[in-house]
Amino acid sequence: MSKKELQLSPPEIEAYSAELRSALQIIPEVTETITWIASNPSELTTIVCEFLRLFLEIDSFTENDLETIKAAERIREEKGVARNSASKTTASAFLAELQASEVSLYQQASTAVTNVDEKTRTALKNLSTLMYKGHTVFANGRTPKDGDAAADEVIWGHTQMIDTIDPTVVMHFIMAHFFAQYFLLVLSEFNSMQEKDDFFNPLSSAVLLHVIQEKTPELTMEDAWPKQRAQGGLSWLKPHHIEVYTEALKQTTNLF
Repeated sequence: MSKKELQLSPPEIEAYSAELRSALQIIPEVTETITWIASNPSELTTIVCEFLRLFLEIDSFTENDLETIKAAERIREEKGVARNSASKTTASAFLAELQASEVSLYQQASTAVTNVDEKTRTALKNLSTLMYKGHTVFANGRTPKDGDAAADEVIWGHTQMIDTIDPTVVMHFIMAHFFAQYFLLVLSEFNSMQEKDDFFNPLSSAVLLHVIQEKTPELTMEDAWPKQRAQGGLSWLKPHHIEVYTEALKQTTNLF
């Protein structure tokens, strides 16, 4: 995984940044973030590159990695640990389909942000539509939560963020949901990619493996994803998720 592969410059994603800002204009909760994106092209590029690194890691998962993920799913079921997304499928189901295909998540994602086309624009439109619907749910007096049928049909996490949240954390939220929408379009033939949260299974698995395997470089999402909302984080990776993957890694180390 060479550094050269991951070196994007702000001009390379300038068109994507403009399209992103335009799409998000209808979302009241991210007004300040839109301004931040325009003023901090290098930081936006860094966050995009973090996601590309994760996609390279997913493309390069070893047999041991795949067994660790399967073990984590088994342990989670045995212990009754809640899933970390509203998806009804599994990371291992997605990864099996990915391995059977010739798709590179890294190549697809890199194209999405450096060569804006109708698929990128459609994913951005879908993202903004779902985020606006989440805003509407909250504005109408409901507090969205996972498992709520209405909330599971929209994107609502931005309505629960504290006022002082770091814009880089908001960008992790936005980019994760953008790529979820993008892969929902380009991988629509995958049985494991049919609903808005399905991509969060392999994505969160990649983050968890990056954390517990202590891969380098350290990613800013390692702080943003586990931190509680009240502390300015996303609260996406809870301690019990990390514990499950830690136990799974111990069970599967050096199997192959």
